[in-house]
Amino acid sequence: GKRYQALQYPILVIWGDRDWLIPISHYEKFLIDFPNAHRLLIPNCGHIPQEEAPQEVLNAVMNFLQSIDK
Repeated sequence: GKRYQALQYPILVIWGDRDWLIPISHYEKFLIDFPNAHRLLIPNCGHIPQEEAPQEVLNAVMNFLQSIDK
């Protein structure tokens, strides 16, 4: 069985709302499986957010890293 809730590691989920390769339903499942995950859904963004919205991804990653570095 799945034991995702038992994981104690911080998770950051970044998704483009217009991902043409992996449907947004997968993002929604991640949020169910990992309810405490940090998350960023980028509007008007496809499958490669780090290239399509680099500043938003950078900000999310930096905020995530700062939040777990305590």
